[in-house]
Amino acid sequence: MFGSSVALRMERGIELCARRKYRKAVKLFNKELESDPHRAYIHHWKALAFRGVGRHKEAFACYKKIILMEPDYAEAHFGMGEVLYAKGYGDRAVTCYNRGLA
Repeated sequence: MFGSSVALRMERGIELCARRKYRKAVKLFNKELESDPHRAYIHHWKALAFRGVGRHKEAFACYKKIILMEPDYAEAHFGMGEVLYAKGYGDRAVTCYNRGLA
């Protein structure tokens, strides 16, 4: 999927998320996206990191970018639904979940 150096950096970013070092992970994912902003997988992990620090607006923006690039990216629809649900928009969240299942 990725070149070996990108894969190693992605592994490091995922590890940072697992260790709840979300801010560092966001910085790493931003660095990766500088070279190619069209990698949905990296936007997905960046959204998860944003959610980890409660930055729902930024996470939502990441999910929106993913869906624009890859409309069938189910995890982005589910993630968007999770953000909406956390913000109290249950009906809109259900719509996102359903799109992820479609």
